[in-house]
Amino acid sequence: MSKTIGILMGVALAAGLLAGQAMPPVTSLEGVVRNALTGEPVARVQVILSRDKDPAYHTLADACGRFAFTDMAPGEYKLTGKKNGYADATFGQPKGDGDPIPLARGERRTGVELRMAPAAVIAGRVLDNNGEPVPGVLVYSDRMGYDGRRRKSKPLEHSVQVTNDRGEYRLYGLPPDKYYVAAFLLEKLLLLLDGHGSGGDDSDPAPTEELATAFYPGVADLGQAAVVELRPGEERAGIDIRYDYAPLVNVRGFLAPNPACPGETHFRMVGKFDDGGDYPKQEALDPEGRFELRGVPLGAWRVSASESDQTSCSSETVSVQVGRSGADGVTLALRPRVQVSGVVRMEGDPGFVFKGVGVRAEALEGDHGDSANSKPDGSFALRMEPRAWSIAVTGAPPNAYIKSARAGETDVLDAGLNLAGGGAPGRLEIMLSNAGARVDATVLDDAGQPAAAVRVVLVPEPRLRAHGRLFKAATTDFGGRVSLTGIAPGDYKLFAWEDVEEEAYRDPEYLRAYEDRGEKISFGEGETKRTVLKPISR
Repeated sequence: MSKTIGILMGVALAAGLLAGQAMPPVTSLEGVVRNALTGEPVARVQVILSRDKDPAYHTLADACGRFAFTDMAPGEYKLTGKKNGYADATFGQPKGDGDPIPLARGERRTGVELRMAPAAVIAGRVLDNNGEPVPGVLVYSDRMGYDGRRRKSKPLEHSVQVTNDRGEYRLYGLPPDKYYVAAFLLEKLLLLLDGHGSGGDDSDPAPTEELATAFYPGVADLGQAAVVELRPGEERAGIDIRYDYAPLVNVRGFLAPNPACPGETHFRMVGKFDDGGDYPKQEALDPEGRFELRGVPLGAWRVSASESDQTSCSSETVSVQVGRSGADGVTLALRPRVQVSGVVRMEGDPGFVFKGVGVRAEALEGDHGDSANSKPDGSFALRMEPRAWSIAVTGAPPNAYIKSARAGETDVLDAGLNLAGGGAPGRLEIMLSNAGARVDATVLDDAGQPAAAVRVVLVPEPRLRAHGRLFKAATTDFGGRVSLTGIAPGDYKLFAWEDVEEEAYRDPEYLRAYEDRGEKISFGEGETKRTVLKPISR
C-alpha cells in the first residue's frame, strides 16, 4: 500500500513540475495543393519539405489536398509536390528553382498553396528519309532558359525516352512551356561517355556522314528547329522527327600566331543556343596557324578558339554558315588579356574592411564575365579580355551602391570600361556609398489580397540596361511584401511577375512585351519609397 502511494505521489510531483515548465514551441506548416489550371484541390500528392542537406519531411495530401508538417527545426525550407499526371511543382516561381519558406522557432505557418499544373505530353516517331522507323534513338526535350542576357537551351533531365522498334517515343510529365525536341543516337551517346566522341588522332580518317543530332522537325541546327508550345495537360501527338545520315564536312581557317599566347589552342563549334559542344570530331593546327575542324554537321555555327588554361589570352568567336562544301577562310586571333588593378573605397569610411567583397566584370556585349576578390584594404587585380565591360561589386553591405567608377581620368560607371584597344587602363577606382535608395512594395491580387511568391523586379532606364548591377529582384513573402535596397539614384520601372524565368527580364526582346506593365519610379540618393503593385499574371 505504501509503495502504491509513493508511486502516485511521484507521478503527481512530476506532473506538477511539468505544469510549471513551458513546453518548447512547435514549428509547423500547413497548406493545400491546388490545380494550377482550375484551382481545385489535388488529392494524394506526395508533399516534400526539405532544407539543405537535412533529411526531408514527407507527407501525403488528403482527399481535399490538405497537408501538414509539425515539429520541424526552424530554418528555410523548400516545398515540392509530386503526383503522376502532374508536373513536379515547387512553391514559388514556377519557372525557377522555387522560393524558400522561412520558418521561425515556434511559428505556425498556415494557408500555404502549392499549385501543380497538369502534366503535358509530347509524342511521335523518329523516321529516316525513307519513312522507316529508327529504333534506339534518345529523344529529349529542351526548353529555352536564360544565362545572363542570353537565351540558352536547357534540357529537362526527366523527359528522356528511347525509341522502340516502331521508332515511337513519348515524353511525359512536362510542365507547360515552349520546347524543342531533339533526337540523339544512343550508340553515339555511349561513345561520348566513353571518351571516344570527340578529338581523336589526326591519322584517323574523319567520317563523311553520321546520324547526327536532329531537332524537330528534322534539322541539325537548333536555330532552325520548330517550337512545340504546350498548354497544361495537353498531349501533343504527331511530333515526328526526320533523322537520317547527314554529311559531315570540314571547316578550315587561320589562327593568327601570337607569341603572347603560348598555350595550347582548343577549338569548339557552338550552336545558336550553345548546343553542339561535342564538335568537331577532330581538329588539326599546323605551325603556321592553319587549322581544320573535321566532321562538322551542316548549319549555322560559331567557331570558338581559346587557350586551354584561358589565363593568358582571350577567347575569340566568329559566326560561320557551314554548307555542303564546308567552310573556308575562317580567321581567328587570340589577344593577350589586360591586367587591371584597382581599389574599392567606401565613401565617408576610410577604415572600412572589405572582407568578402569582390569585383565582377560583365561584358557589355556577349556572355563573358570575370571576377576577383578584393583584399581587406579594398585592392584587387583582374586579368580581363580586351573588350568593353560593365563593373559591379559583390558582397557589399545591403544599402551600398556604386557611386562612381573611374579608370585613371575616365568615368567608366555608365559608359563601361573599354579595353578593346588592348592597352592597360589607369588604376580602376570604385567608390561605394552606403546611401543607396530603397523601395518597399506590396503586391495585391485582383481581390485585394496579398500575393505571395511574386517576383518583383526593378529595371533601369533603357540606356543603362546592359549594366546588371542596376537590376534588383526579390520575391514577395506571405504578406505580399518585398523590399529592394542598395538602389543607385535614377529612373526605373518596377514589375511584379507571377511567373518569370530568372534573368529573362534582362533580355530586351522579352521585356519589350511587358514594357507598358511596369510602374515608373525614380530615386534620389538615400530615398525610400513605398508602392502597391498588381501582379502580371501567368
